[in-house]
Amino acid sequence: MISPNRMRPGLPHFAGELIDRDKPLTFRLNGRDVYGFAGDTVLSAAIASGIESAGRHLGAELALGERLAPLVIERGQLRRDRALALPMNRTPAISGLDLVTLDWQRHPLNRDPRLIRARDWLLGAPRTLGVDLTDAANLDGPWFDAGPEEKLEADLVVVGGGVAGMGAALTAAGAGHRVLLVERRTRLGGDARLFGAVEGEEAPDVLVSRLRSEIAAHANVEVLLGTEAFALYGGLVRAHRVGTRDGRPFGQTLALRARRIVLAPGSIERLPVFPGNRAAGVVAMASAFRLAQDFGVWVGRKAIFSASTNLAYRLARQVMECGIEVQRMTDTRVNPQSRFIDFCKALGITMAPGLIPAWVRPASRGMGAEGLGGLTVRFVATHEEEGAETAPRWTERFVVSGGWQPDLGLWHMAGGGSRWAVETARLLPAGQVAGVALAGAAAGYRSTGACSLSGGVAVAQLFGRKRREVIDRTVDATYESLDAVTPIAPRRRDHQGAAYLDHGGSLAVRPAIERRGRRFLVSRDWPALLADQARALGVADIAAAIQLGIIPARDAMLVAQERCVVAGNITEPGSAIPAILASPRHAPGPPAFLAGRFGARPTLWHVASDEPRDFEEGSLLYLNSDVTDPAQAVGVIIASAPGGKRGGLAVIGLETAEAGGAVVLRDGSTTLPARLVEHFESMEAAAALPLGPVPVPPGRETTDAPPAPPAPPEPLNPPEAPAPTSIEDAAPPVPDEAPHLPPAPTSPPPARAFPMVRVGVRLLPLASVRPAVALDLDGLFPAESSGGGSEPAQGSGHGTADDAGIIGPEPELGHADPELEPR
Repeated sequence: MISPNRMRPGLPHFAGELIDRDKPLTFRLNGRDVYGFAGDTVLSAAIASGIESAGRHLGAELALGERLAPLVIERGQLRRDRALALPMNRTPAISGLDLVTLDWQRHPLNRDPRLIRARDWLLGAPRTLGVDLTDAANLDGPWFDAGPEEKLEADLVVVGGGVAGMGAALTAAGAGHRVLLVERRTRLGGDARLFGAVEGEEAPDVLVSRLRSEIAAHANVEVLLGTEAFALYGGLVRAHRVGTRDGRPFGQTLALRARRIVLAPGSIERLPVFPGNRAAGVVAMASAFRLAQDFGVWVGRKAIFSASTNLAYRLARQVMECGIEVQRMTDTRVNPQSRFIDFCKALGITMAPGLIPAWVRPASRGMGAEGLGGLTVRFVATHEEEGAETAPRWTERFVVSGGWQPDLGLWHMAGGGSRWAVETARLLPAGQVAGVALAGAAAGYRSTGACSLSGGVAVAQLFGRKRREVIDRTVDATYESLDAVTPIAPRRRDHQGAAYLDHGGSLAVRPAIERRGRRFLVSRDWPALLADQARALGVADIAAAIQLGIIPARDAMLVAQERCVVAGNITEPGSAIPAILASPRHAPGPPAFLAGRFGARPTLWHVASDEPRDFEEGSLLYLNSDVTDPAQAVGVIIASAPGGKRGGLAVIGLETAEAGGAVVLRDGSTTLPARLVEHFESMEAAAALPLGPVPVPPGRETTDAPPAPPAPPEPLNPPEAPAPTSIEDAAPPVPDEAPHLPPAPTSPPPARAFPMVRVGVRLLPLASVRPAVALDLDGLFPAESSGGGSEPAQGSGHGTADDAGIIGPEPELGHADPELEPR
């Protein structure tokens, strides 16, 4: 077997716990042989076999990883049904499969197996999948728009199978409630082993093993492994599951309904912002740990680490004990303290504190000692105002850690709020959502013990019981330094390569600058503004944009709810429940970022089609079906139709608009003929229409009718009965004077204006926004609303430009910068 990146068996720490080395397998991926073992995913086997790049974006190869894993499909299905495509990171590796990426056959060379073999013999097997990452169809799952193939109901849905999610499931199941436990990976446990435990806590291995055994023995808990929840709407969770049937992988879209939902998805590792931060060979610390622990995969024999957390030192010590050469440990902190740092010093690892990555580039052949390419890395000192860079260093793998961001994606979809914590540069949850509770790291807990207890507390909250106090034990900062904020490299004119905001599939980059007097050299594909990047953002993208000063901290929640959504339908096709539930009475009016977008005097119209359906907010309107450029749209749906009618309320930019006028509605790749029905002078006039009943399609009167109000839930733990599990009893009770949460609602929550109209629906691609009024850098907010941004992050480059070419930060909102103004 040819697996250059597979660690040998018998090593401490990273033997590959999920794979069975006694059961080797081989399959084909884009025409080349990939070798793995039973238990591998397609992604882990591909990386182990030497495929390290997903494809090109903005002129550079991007690293293949668990958060950038293109879709794959069996070659015979490519032309028949692309909706059968599956994600590499959740698809099991099965011997004999012949898989390809969705755009593989666009290359003429790939259509002839003989040419593929000749190329591999002459040039060696390619180390990239060659995917066109500018095409969102290669990354966005087709299940986002698909209706559910299976519907499951329970008393409680728990999203996330870490210690918090398992604790929540056991607490509810012990009280007699039916629970669905959803976990994206192929086993329960989350990242407990990565984070470890503090003194006095149960060891992570012991804790996870115990919770898994209790889950397996409980009849009230149904576990859905390999299942990713991608949307949350009211009491409905949309998820996609990957499994096997008759020796072949398959995907299935699920609709999970429950009156109560616990969100325990954990946290996202932030990406340090510097040019080249997603080049092939750059990997996040947590992703590197999981690949090594679960599958025994490590790329390269030499590595440089850039740490802003103490956990990076723990990983460095572990890989060094497995024979990997750790060339250097850099740290964004000037004088960090940790027992893991002491361990690394004892092993002789070179320490270099007070440095942040300045840039990374693929090394030219011959630069490394082995002449195998690799990476060239340069750093910049955090304590020097002039930002002097170090000499370039060569390595095979660059492991970076940028701190942690609670995963609030589904929380925002549910209508939850968030706030910006300046001291830690993180978005934290705020407010409450009826029927939904957060647990674990997503709720802000840090220690493993606190996370495990928080699951039971979240269940108690949902079922109207007193919440128990959870003590989040941490080691004193004198002995274990706190994590630094996510490092951001200073901007320089001579830097090359895109600086991405996150590891995920949004591919959002730090807005580009133009070199003075050389505008024509800037690539047309390079986004000058964050608004030009039309893909949905992740919560980590938003956090990075706030640190950069692109988004005001006070508007963090607004932008997160506006742009951190799934592009697709979250209601079933033909459902009687409209995708947009808010009435125009509560709608805030055309968003500020639409100012000037459809002319100086846009009008409000009720738009409908002959087909009885509701239009999703953000769907664009065109004069004919041949036009696809968002810049040529003549209108956009901004709210549900007035008076409970079908269709939607639209902003129209036609000077001669009149009732009966024909338009074409485009929702992604779907077009639908529509017409202008009724003109309104204002949002208030539209809201004045009486709300009629929502029509039910024929034949759906019983299956799609809104459910009857549920009966009041049984108490979780009756006072006279002992607690069902030890999870709630492990912490002291809340004092009597503590406020009690009301019981979960006994009827469906009312329509909410702001969050509901944005849950899981397609939004206006902000690349089409070309405002005629003065807007900030991102084109999102009026300039007069500027101010109140976040404090600069360590190493963010705030300061004045000098002769060396340091650009400095993105300007504060409302202040013009000739280098960054939209053109």
